[in-house]
Amino acid sequence: MNLKSIGDKLSGFAQNLIQGYFALLMTLDLPKEAGESAQAAATSYEAKAAETEASTSRLTRELQPALQEANRIAEERIAAGKKVLQLKLGERWNPAYVEAGYKRNLEMPSSFKGQARLLTKMGAFFAKNPQWENKDLEVTAEVFMNAGKALDSALDAIKKHAANHRKLVKESKTAEALLRSRLRNLITEVGHVLSDDDVRWATLHIESPAEERAKREVRAEQRKRKSETAAEEATARKIEAAQRKVLAARIKSEKTRARAETATTVAASLQRDAVAAADEVARLESALLAMGGNLLTLEIPARGENVGLVAVAGAADSALVA
Repeated sequence: MNLKSIGDKLSGFAQNLIQGYFALLMTLDLPKEAGESAQAAATSYEAKAAETEASTSRLTRELQPALQEANRIAEERIAAGKKVLQLKLGERWNPAYVEAGYKRNLEMPSSFKGQARLLTKMGAFFAKNPQWENKDLEVTAEVFMNAGKALDSALDAIKKHAANHRKLVKESKTAEALLRSRLRNLITEVGHVLSDDDVRWATLHIESPAEERAKREVRAEQRKRKSETAAEEATARKIEAAQRKVLAARIKSEKTRARAETATTVAASLQRDAVAAADEVARLESALLAMGGNLLTLEIPARGENVGLVAVAGAADSALVA
């Protein structure tokens, strides 16, 4: 059985399994120490889990709100102190601000540590210059020192808590791993005396090995069918793509054949026209000769010149120029 899938329900699952094991112990030859070992591991795990949960709760409900409040007060004190300093030292930063904690500018420090350092510096500055204090605005050396200490204290509390929390988490994971190991051992022990399909597996509040195996086979068959379906769909897409290519090729072939047929028809028509024109030429030449006229020859001129008709025989003045 895969205990990893149990997740945060491990404690309840463990108690059901252990109780079932002790119930089977009444009628089956099972080692009692295995159940006792599992029970001890469950008790240890539950204690560590409770400690870890309480640690998390303290962080979110107590320490973080305390830090947020200390930060709020720190920012208010810093803002008030800056206003008083600006009245004395000028609106813009200048070297005179360095002693008060502002090294390069008058911006609010972005980190808690930076704010705590600035509060300490401002406290020291106003302690040295008590005439600049303003009790109405709570701008005094004591106020700055206390605000800085409160912020530092809140930060330290969270740091110490974080270190202890990490230790608890590690111990809790170790206890969990031990418990899972003990539970698997119980299942193994029961498997030595019960058949895979024995109904008494239900006493442990788990499925029998036979039921698990049947479910695995069903899931495997479902994955197989899903894989086959995906393969069939991929093949179908490939076939469809090939069909589209074939169709496109056929269309192209038909268009080419149609253009060829058109060209053949045009060529045949031109051939017939040429034959008819030649016959007409022969008829007209015969008629011309019969009338005693001279035949003319067609001279093909160079590009840009006029076409000329020249008599085959006769005087030079019988030449005709078109």
